[in-house]
Amino acid sequence: MEYILELKNLKKHFSVEENLLGPKKKSIMAVNGVDLKVAKGETLGLVGESGCGKSTLANLIIRLEEPTEGSILLAGTDITRMSEKQLKPLRSRMQMIFQDPYSSLDPRMKVGQIVAEPMAVLGRWTKAEMRERVVSLLAKVGLGEQHLDRHPHEFSGGQRQRISLARALTTDPELLILDEPTSALDVSVQAQVLNLLLELQSELKLTYLFISHNLSVINYLCHRVAVMYLGKIVEEGPTKEVLHNPLHPYTRALLEAVPKIGGPDLWDSPSCGEPPNPDHSLAGCRYHPRCCQAKEHCAEITPSLVEWNRNHFVACMEANR
Repeated sequence: MEYILELKNLKKHFSVEENLLGPKKKSIMAVNGVDLKVAKGETLGLVGESGCGKSTLANLIIRLEEPTEGSILLAGTDITRMSEKQLKPLRSRMQMIFQDPYSSLDPRMKVGQIVAEPMAVLGRWTKAEMRERVVSLLAKVGLGEQHLDRHPHEFSGGQRQRISLARALTTDPELLILDEPTSALDVSVQAQVLNLLLELQSELKLTYLFISHNLSVINYLCHRVAVMYLGKIVEEGPTKEVLHNPLHPYTRALLEAVPKIGGPDLWDSPSCGEPPNPDHSLAGCRYHPRCCQAKEHCAEITPSLVEWNRNHFVACMEANR
């Protein structure tokens, strides 16, 4: 199988002041040893509650943040320590779409300028070619030539996200990293954007890393899903398998948190309390303080991600009990 993205033991630690009275600092492990592979042409969903490290992981992949440790391979090329000059020709192969379409577009620029900007930076096209390409890409995302001279504030949230998508496609990327691209949109508009993503993936042979906390969206769009908790992947596998036969108690907790009308709970209260601080002081399984099925060894031994069923991996010593 050909992989467009590989992450090996990727870590990102942030130093923060422990208190306001002294210089002592502690290390927050936002991403703590993530191993992931994304196959060419697939959609991998990344889920987890707010603060678990999903967006930090996306920023590391796109090199907006520098990793503390580990490696990032784009189509087999290690880009972890590349300089900006070395990275520039490779940036066209991966693009990112951010969560908020209201803040990810420059309000002073016109749509034509916004979409053309990545091409201008790369310098591979003439002005005429850039304009033709901008019009073509806007048409692909459901907008027209009449929108070229308008500013972002003249569009709805869904239209702004389409503009962001057109901008991301200008460089012919192989990988799109989508950081909760539909969470700020109305449900009906979400469906339109998701269907557009499916159409573009089929037409342009794109690969997606789709970050979300909406399990319904993940179920609709993704081939595989990885569940993240406090900077670590705790479960990974085919989407249908993970969502219908979850092995990790945290995955079951996420599924139980989905609002539903009537019907019994599928699992017994698998989670309680708030997540602990993601620092070095927590031993054993990072989920054990909240896990209702935790045993004594869960506080002492850190579980590895192991294959439980075919292509279904879990990091839990009490999996499926």
